[in-house]
Amino acid sequence: MADYQFAENVYMAPTPAGAFFAVSSTSSEPLRNLLLSLLRQKETPRPMTGQLIEWTGTSNVESMVSVLEQAESLAWIEGIDEPVTLPDSGFGDTAEILLASLSTSGKALLVDDAGCTMASCGFDAETAEMLSALSADLVALQDRHEKRLEKHFGLTIHGWGAMDSAGASRIGAWPLYVGKKRMLLVILGEPRFNCPEFTLLIWNLVRRYSQ
Repeated sequence: MADYQFAENVYMAPTPAGAFFAVSSTSSEPLRNLLLSLLRQKETPRPMTGQLIEWTGTSNVESMVSVLEQAESLAWIEGIDEPVTLPDSGFGDTAEILLASLSTSGKALLVDDAGCTMASCGFDAETAEMLSALSADLVALQDRHEKRLEKHFGLTIHGWGAMDSAGASRIGAWPLYVGKKRMLLVILGEPRFNCPEFTLLIWNLVRRYSQ
């Protein structure tokens, strides 16, 4: 293992699923440490042994490689042939475009834990304000009951939804934990998280709030 070599001309990037995992909890573990470290970079990096040991919080090459293999098996990271650089445009300039891509309805918003709208797409101001306030209530509800749900039902809650009579979610809300901030991503319609725009949204947020 001491002579472990990475392939040349390969760059590491988080997948949409990896980006979601990175911000789905505040718990610290090697996989999340790795993903958050990747998302803090301005450009997708080439893998280097010493750096990856630091990023995963492991103590040796064997443990680091085990974390990488687990991340790859879960499809949370991928190797790409060319580096990708986060655009220099501010988050406010791209947030609406990114949010529009995350829903079949083109309607989504990002809310802070105080119930204030951070970014919105497809909603008028009054509706955005109402959904932001509702989202803050959902966060408070989760705080009160999260441990009970996990203890009694083994449920780890990743989001909340308003269902129709067929059991389909019409409005969904997903907590995102970035640095010391907790946000809620609110989607009207079917979510589209398995897309490059979702990774780019999380990348922007982590770069902005988790340095």
